[in-house]
Amino acid sequence: MASELNVGGITTTGNVGVGASPDDHRLVVRETASDEKVLELSSANGSCKIDFSRNGDPTAFIKMFEDGASGTGALLFGTGTSVTPTTRLTISSAGLATFSNGIKSENGIYGGQITIADDAVGSITPPRQAGIMTLSYNANADYPSHWASLLYCDVGLSLYNIVLAGGATAVNTDVTGTTGANGATTVGGVVAAGTGQVGTIKIENRSSGSVTYWYNFIG
Repeated sequence: MASELNVGGITTTGNVGVGASPDDHRLVVRETASDEKVLELSSANGSCKIDFSRNGDPTAFIKMFEDGASGTGALLFGTGTSVTPTTRLTISSAGLATFSNGIKSENGIYGGQITIADDAVGSITPPRQAGIMTLSYNANADYPSHWASLLYCDVGLSLYNIVLAGGATAVNTDVTGTTGANGATTVGGVVAAGTGQVGTIKIENRSSGSVTYWYNFIG
């Protein structure tokens, strides 16, 4: 498809295009006339969008949009492949930031969520060998279908887990899916492979159903 830019009645074909419909104002810039777009500025039916995309493998994009009809909008940052691009960060019109793989900062808070089937184990790699971890069981459910725990976890060269408060159980071994008591959530782990490395925190779910756990590391 040939692109064109029409300004003051002068039409330029090539790598720049402008929508012709009065209700569809669009500027598109492409690497070549037949290539995927790398920039799109558009406004149609009360909505507007700014789309910076680099298509191919790998792909990357920044998209800002506002839907005038629904009153919603978002800022999206993504990476991936041209076949399966993934949004990594979404900032909603309400200002809520959602990260696809949790939040990690070098010296601060690292958090995310993990869904674990019944009698199964999920793995979390903490940001450092030892620290305080909060663990929330089905945090978006109504009471009493949820609980939270505060734990100290060390998965450096030695393994040391202890529950400071709340409903989880901690052990200083690996967990397999049936290690802890039936109905319990048991936190175990695997030590690091070497000095200065980080091991793995293991969460075992024996609650009789699939559970989503929210976790955060502090410090």
